[in-house]
Amino acid sequence: MSKNQIDTNRDSDVDEAIKMPSLYNVYIINDHFTPQDFVVFLLENYFSKTSDEAEKLMLKVHNEGEAVAGTYTKEIAEAKSEMVRIKAKEHNFPLRAKVSKVKNDV
Repeated sequence: MSKNQIDTNRDSDVDEAIKMPSLYNVYIINDHFTPQDFVVFLLENYFSKTSDEAEKLMLKVHNEGEAVAGTYTKEIAEAKSEMVRIKAKEHNFPLRAKVSKVKNDV
């Protein structure tokens, strides 16, 4: 094969090997001590939510016990969950976040 020819068999092997990474949800878990405005702050600053989105999510956490703050690859989801834990601890709040694999992810 010359330098200018493309090995199409090789390209199809690469396409078959490429797989999208699994996705994970980051849930904010309700507690009865963390102020609602602090939860809104975290949602806006760590999960890039607008004020309206953050307010709605905070109310969902408050009323339903938890809500998905965002969906990311595993490493990013774990990092965001840890950021929530650290910031809450800095302010002496017991707020927690959990990471859970998206169920319909293949």
